[in-house]
Amino acid sequence: MDYIYGKVNIKCVYDDSRVYFNFKIPGPYRHDPEDKHKSPAVSTMFQIGSNATLYNHGDCPYATTSCPNDECTDYMVDFGYWETYQVGTVPLDGHAYSLRCRSYQDKSDWESSWSHASPNDNSDLGVYSFEMSRPLRTSTPETDAQLESGKSIGFGFSYWVSER
Repeated sequence: MDYIYGKVNIKCVYDDSRVYFNFKIPGPYRHDPEDKHKSPAVSTMFQIGSNATLYNHGDCPYATTSCPNDECTDYMVDFGYWETYQVGTVPLDGHAYSLRCRSYQDKSDWESSWSHASPNDNSDLGVYSFEMSRPLRTSTPETDAQLESGKSIGFGFSYWVSER
């Protein structure tokens, strides 16, 4: 995948119980533990509803100003969203029908870590490495994608970083 600072590398593997993602994104180091608007954020998204798009968090046409869940069931997506500005933060785990209609679970199934490696000390250009993992099968199948070997599912990844 092309990106302004180079190629983005996305890898995914799984074992008997978990799926593991590794996202390598080139670019300048941007991190401020005091301001989430100056730190990177990443998000994963799985298509659950048959009409769901990965654009606009499901893009239900009936959920532009409110959350009419009954009309939007076929537009549901499952997402993990992670703001890295604070050390030890856990990705948010939720589902959505549109950008305006999102719900978060009380307990996240996601685990994560990140780093930034610069090729030399004279440059802030380098590569971010984001690692995220979650169970293949979760305790909330009504709102989480249930993953299994041999079954395909729509998947998306987003990355945000401030240019200060």
